[in-house]
Amino acid sequence: MIDPAEYAALEQVSTDRFYIADELGITIDLLDHYRTHCLQRLGARTYSTRPLGRFTNTLARALS
Repeated sequence: MIDPAEYAALEQVSTDRFYIADELGITIDLLDHYRTHCLQRLGARTYSTRPLGRFTNTLARALS
């Protein structure tokens, strides 16, 4: 439902959740759910998580 590349492009314009939800044509609740369960922030970067879950600590350290 939410394309990670499209989300990333919108987040570079503004991190305002109302702006992003409006541009994607989704509700704030869906956006909040996506941010909580499908994204992982490592420092200044945001990664879309794999279908099996979050990054491992080892992988996170290797990417930073």
